[in-house]
Amino acid sequence: MIEYVDNNCYDSKVANTNLTAAGYAKIEQSTAANISFTELYAPLINAAPLQGERIVCTMPINAESALLIGALHKLGAEVRVCASSTTNTDDDVAAALAANGVAIFAWNNEAWAEYWWCMMKAFSFANNLLPTLLIDPYGKASRAISIGANGEADPALLQSITDTDEGLELSEMIYMSHLSGMVWGKIATAIEQTINTPETISDCLTKILSYATQKK
Repeated sequence: MIEYVDNNCYDSKVANTNLTAAGYAKIEQSTAANISFTELYAPLINAAPLQGERIVCTMPINAESALLIGALHKLGAEVRVCASSTTNTDDDVAAALAANGVAIFAWNNEAWAEYWWCMMKAFSFANNLLPTLLIDPYGKASRAISIGANGEADPALLQSITDTDEGLELSEMIYMSHLSGMVWGKIATAIEQTINTPETISDCLTKILSYATQKK
């Protein structure tokens, strides 16, 4: 069993936890193929440069992205994860991440209602704390935040996006999140940096570490 994350997270939902062993095998293969990535962050682990950061990752769930998620945990961040689309989750990798304490909400072939629910959960940190950083290479989370924040100011905007199944379920998720006390305007304000272009995991981590250094 690989050990690359802590166990400070408190919930997850994946397709099948029986796939965990297959997910571990994939991640171990990816680790061996990405030695330079490990070398990038391993010397920094004891310093925990991301301590106190709350990061939402909305990205493809595969063996390579699992390395990034594990690194963020090892460097001190609290990370919550969902997929960047309804069909880009490797269920075995998701199961392995969940088994190692990652707060992950993702499975392959999600319905739109399920997808937006997973995203709402990814933004739901304990004690109503808000995210400080967003990894969103395909823009789904940024869109949800924008529509949610604008919808709080003008509820009619939520009605205007209901002409597709995706938009209808997004508007319903935003409505339900309001009932649970989530305020998208506060989320938008709290996020200090968004990484919103597809990057290698090394490039992404380098940007996050640079952000953390400048912040301190």
